[in-house]
Amino acid sequence: MSEAMPIADFVLQDQHGQTFTQADLLGKWHIVAAGYTHCADICPMTLLALSQFQRYLAQSEFEDDVDIIFYTVDPRRDTAQVLTDYLAFFAPEIIGLRQIEGLTYSGFVNSLNIIAIYEYAATNDNYSVSHSVAFMVINPEGQLQAILEPETNHFGEVTLSSKFLFEDFKQIRQYYDDAKGR
Repeated sequence: MSEAMPIADFVLQDQHGQTFTQADLLGKWHIVAAGYTHCADICPMTLLALSQFQRYLAQSEFEDDVDIIFYTVDPRRDTAQVLTDYLAFFAPEIIGLRQIEGLTYSGFVNSLNIIAIYEYAATNDNYSVSHSVAFMVINPEGQLQAILEPETNHFGEVTLSSKFLFEDFKQIRQYYDDAKGR
């Protein structure tokens, strides 16, 4: 993106039951991915790529100023406890976020262009969710700085590379720093 875009106000809940708002985005970089815990393939691959990305961060000068967020598009099944248990399998440092019924979350979803489509079967307990696959990069000013889409092969299969994500992230940071005169 040539210019960072603001993120509208929102109130979400993290996996520990605490509120998470626009103010929590300030002062650090954030990498955001959307998904849900009942996903059979893409979401676990996304979280694996993010946990490997976290290892690249740990070996870099960026270790302490980047947080990773997994936003669930299925808050009905993905309670705070479900998110805690699920994320612990991949990397406990990842912040799990979910919408809170009755509170505004659309600023987050709309600003990051997170799209989810729900497909219901015979019962409401049995449904699947299709959603956008991308990594959103939020700068320390709490603005959307970039959207990184994974590569797809000629069969339409998504390829998630933590190494490419890290290299792209470094370029985005350099662009940001250059624009700020740092």
